[in-house]
Amino acid sequence: MSELFNRINKGIKIAENALCSTGLMVITLLIFAQVINRYWLHFEVMWLSDFALYIFIVMMFLAIGLTTRENGHTSVEVFADKVFGKKPRGKRLYGVFLLSISLATVIVFGSPTLHFAGKAMTYPQYGTLVRWFNTSWLMESMLAMVLLAAYHLIFRIHLEAAAARAEKGSEGR
Repeated sequence: MSELFNRINKGIKIAENALCSTGLMVITLLIFAQVINRYWLHFEVMWLSDFALYIFIVMMFLAIGLTTRENGHTSVEVFADKVFGKKPRGKRLYGVFLLSISLATVIVFGSPTLHFAGKAMTYPQYGTLVRWFNTSWLMESMLAMVLLAAYHLIFRIHLEAAAARAEKGSEGR
């Protein structure tokens, strides 16, 4: 079971990294094209800005999941260093506690996100500059980000708890 879990996690990691780097390159090219069109050719293409903005929003959502995967949002270590000193198991358990609080927060805010994403699927919303462009997928991608963040938090909690159990013997009872 853990082999399957590791393979799924590796696939998600590869997909996140590929999407984030590709999105960053596409955004850069779109903004560069928009600047060239506007200031050199004096011809503004309105949908380039909108498209770059939409890709940017999705990249921000993916970055939240990626940061959760890398444990970047819970790196406040001053308190843990002061309280637990040289007790690695205590630090690990404190990390599990912080990750659990983060997971609870994601679950609390995931409920309204699920509600809004459901409404976005039922009632499409269209863009202001490009009237035919359905922007409801922004809410749907936000729901995907919440689910991805919850997945990464559960995975990190599992890893930290396993490491704390492994350190139990080395610290003594």
